[in-house]
Amino acid sequence: MGNACAGGIKKLTGKLNMDELMKIAKKSKRVTRDVEIDLNPTADIRMFSGCQDHQTSADAYNAGVYGGACTTAMLDVIKKYGEDMSWIELLQRMRQDLEENQYTQIPQLSSSHSVDLESQFSIKNPNSNGRFKALMIGINYVGHEEGELNGCHNDVIKMTEYLKSQADGWEIRTLMDDEDEDHPMPTKENIVNGIKWLMEDAQPGDTLFWHYSGHGGSCPDENGDEEDGMDEFLCPVDYPENGILLDDDVYNLVVGACPGGVRMTVVMDCCHSGTIMDLPNNFQATEQNCNDFMAELQKIAAQLQALAAQGAAQSGSRAITLPGQGGKPDTNNKAAPGQFPGMQMSMPPPMGFPQMGGYPGMGGMPQMG
Repeated sequence: MGNACAGGIKKLTGKLNMDELMKIAKKSKRVTRDVEIDLNPTADIRMFSGCQDHQTSADAYNAGVYGGACTTAMLDVIKKYGEDMSWIELLQRMRQDLEENQYTQIPQLSSSHSVDLESQFSIKNPNSNGRFKALMIGINYVGHEEGELNGCHNDVIKMTEYLKSQADGWEIRTLMDDEDEDHPMPTKENIVNGIKWLMEDAQPGDTLFWHYSGHGGSCPDENGDEEDGMDEFLCPVDYPENGILLDDDVYNLVVGACPGGVRMTVVMDCCHSGTIMDLPNNFQATEQNCNDFMAELQKIAAQLQALAAQGAAQSGSRAITLPGQGGKPDTNNKAAPGQFPGMQMSMPPPMGFPQMGGYPGMGGMPQMG
């Protein structure tokens, strides 16, 4: 778009020919087979995405530096407020940062299982064994006739710096289409092998991290496993020759290979990224959803104060949950009746103590797509 925005930020366009991209997607070969995968009950996978499935995401220019809007917002919020915030606070502040810079994209958090949104944000495994491993992918599509981007390499560099500030001893594999011979090209084959490297030999207590910054897209679902009838995909640097990487393959390569006791954090800074990993839980940080969530917490806090005043100690539960959206079904997270705008709740016996914050079912970057 190229128009100047608030804070000196410019939104940039690295557009692809969508007709040609759809032809490529249709001809692309799958790298995994469709198999039934049961989510490991103790694997903990959490994915930030900078926009919803139907949205594009911005390649931004701010204070002389190119970068993806999602990565930039996330790191700016962490730098400004520090680590002492909850998952819901990080998402709210990311959305506010994006809005202040005139971006309409909505950040999301997806997960393999219910997450307490009021709990402390951290990429580190709470039961860490001291092993930290990361796959960093930044694709500017250098030399492509269309769709060349500017900020993806910077995203990887800045996120790598953040990782190293969190822990020592990271094993990091970086794929970028730059001139550094230490960085293999982010081809489809290298991305698949990179994911396999990240997941191999994973053990309980491991902290894993995957960052992708580049083009993403969506295409008609061919095997009937998507509620909205659309698959999402990533665009390797060699996608014109070797095709795209479907969300079904990402799901099989990551979710199917993640053992119990592992904490994995993913940041997807690309268009149409809301359900790119097909995780069953998804929280979209719209203003309405965030306000509803906080209002319900205040209601629960008032209940607790009343109970404390009465000296009551009856047992029960009241789990705040947001419905699944677009991911694979999670049979362990069944929504109970009792509806509320944007939420579902399982209701307790009268005056029960609440269990706060789960959400069964809970999207970037360049103006791509």
